[in-house]
Amino acid sequence: MLGRALKSNRKLRQIDADGNRTWLTLADYAAQLKFDDWQEAVWPSQEGDRPLYVHALKTWIRKLGPTLLLITCHDRDNPGKSIRY
Repeated sequence: MLGRALKSNRKLRQIDADGNRTWLTLADYAAQLKFDDWQEAVWPSQEGDRPLYVHALKTWIRKLGPTLLLITCHDRDNPGKSIRY
């Protein structure tokens, strides 16, 4: 299946180090990301390549199953304003 945008209220499963499973919304998960959790990438566009920050996670998303989640933003110092799932 090709990638598609997800809404921030979708739930993903997070497994803690001790094996406990919790369900978080994408927005809650993204809010806990730190500066070093983002990696710089180049995103192709019609206007030319532009820098972007990405965070990838293999997880389980409700109603989708096993998923490789890609979260992107334009400013990793303040990702909340430009975050996409």
